[in-house]
Amino acid sequence: MRDLPKKIALKIPAIRNLYEERNQLAKLLDISSESYRLLQDKLKEAEVKIQRMQAFPEWVKDCKDAGFPVYMNLGAPSFARDEVAGLNRTVVLTIPKSGTYLIGAYLKKIGLIDTGVHLDDVGFTDYRNRSIQEMVESYRDFRRIYPLDRAAKLLRNGQYAVGHIGFNEKTMRDLSEMNLIFVSRELRSALISMMRWLSRPGRGEASEWKDIEDDRRRLIEFMSECGENLLSWYARIVGWRDFRGVFSVQFEHLLTADLRAEVAFEIAGRCGLQISKDAACEAIDGVINQPTKTWSGMNSKIEDYWSEGAEDIFLSIGGSELNKRLGYAQ
Repeated sequence: MRDLPKKIALKIPAIRNLYEERNQLAKLLDISSESYRLLQDKLKEAEVKIQRMQAFPEWVKDCKDAGFPVYMNLGAPSFARDEVAGLNRTVVLTIPKSGTYLIGAYLKKIGLIDTGVHLDDVGFTDYRNRSIQEMVESYRDFRRIYPLDRAAKLLRNGQYAVGHIGFNEKTMRDLSEMNLIFVSRELRSALISMMRWLSRPGRGEASEWKDIEDDRRRLIEFMSECGENLLSWYARIVGWRDFRGVFSVQFEHLLTADLRAEVAFEIAGRCGLQISKDAACEAIDGVINQPTKTWSGMNSKIEDYWSEGAEDIFLSIGGSELNKRLGYAQ
């Protein structure tokens, strides 16, 4: 019995070696398991790429025939070169002159990818790689006829597009997988802003109202000529406001600091971003009153343009009723 401790002591190095070998084997097993998991993930990713690439030649021909280029993103065609994994595909739907490109600038500021396309029911305007002057004056040259459902497939994760899209069964289906943000504006102000926008060189058709110097009289003539068609267009869009899953924003909320911060924070979350309210507020504040395609340098002041004559036309073409559908008093 006296020799037992000595015998145990002699075996301690061997026991240690066994423990070390066991630990090394355990590590190898862990590494192998992790490697196997990573390999499986890579194989799945490669399989998705192959499936996408098999369909790509048809997409390429489809887009080429329509007259516009596409990029390859993880084996799939896309409007933009980059995408952001984990973020939603977003479409900003607006009543014209309601902050379309302001919201777009905010989305870009918080990290989404601007596709550079302006969608509508039957195609899009391809503003990619164009200057603001080109977008304003030569927009007809960039018009592309292309089905909305296919255009939606060219939006990848973390990308966004903007547009004035009618609300109907087809467009609901076409945009069913998108994160949708709807922006409206009090229609008197929207019409004034539209008149100012169409007065710019290269926009719209030649018309006598553009030569009138008095702002109030110019607005009356503009509304007499264009008001009914414009409100008919707006009426086709307004249904998005109450559609399930759509986040609806009023342009006026973007002009008020406290409400602007709340709206910006909500939009970021719906895009899949997890940022603080302070970060969202800083981002939206950073794009207010900055140049965009449709920015005129200042917000329209209704008192500088509106008159009893303009109000009479507004009421006669259904402006008050449409305003109520958008959540405004009249």
